[in-house]
Amino acid sequence: MDKFEKHIRENHKSFDAVKANRMKMWDKIEGRIKKKEAKRIPLWKRASTRAAVAILIVVGIGFTFLKFNSNQNSFALNGAQDEQLMEINGHYDQIMNSKIQLIKNNPNLSTNDKNEFISFVKELDTEYEELKIEMEKDLDNQKVLEAIIENYRKRIQLMESFLNRLNKTKNLEDGKSIII
Repeated sequence: MDKFEKHIRENHKSFDAVKANRMKMWDKIEGRIKKKEAKRIPLWKRASTRAAVAILIVVGIGFTFLKFNSNQNSFALNGAQDEQLMEINGHYDQIMNSKIQLIKNNPNLSTNDKNEFISFVKELDTEYEELKIEMEKDLDNQKVLEAIIENYRKRIQLMESFLNRLNKTKNLEDGKSIII
């Protein structure tokens, strides 16, 4: 054994008597270390956060503007379509009423035939009402408007062909055939 080892074995009790103060040692170590405090940048001061918030605000304003603008346009379109529908109704109702009056006033038809024909025309009226409801639901309004016009045309065409047949049979009965 060497001297150092011998010395430790002989004096080991004196080494055990002195205990190291850990807190004191740690304080000395901490004192030697340069303290760097981490920079804390609040979330709202970061450039990336500001950019994201700015983008969200711009997008939000854009969507709000588009939503408001599309509502205004739909109100304007509905107003224009309502006006078109009123014009169409006025025009075709006038023609339809005159044709129905001609059928009602026709002396060659029995009351039963007149009522039967007018009830058939009223069935087409119910189809027209359904088209108006579809138009209010804001389905493809242009197509619905065209279907309404086509409905009116079919009713008028039906009445005209009915009146033409009545006139032909009346002319045949009178012995006068007119060829046009």
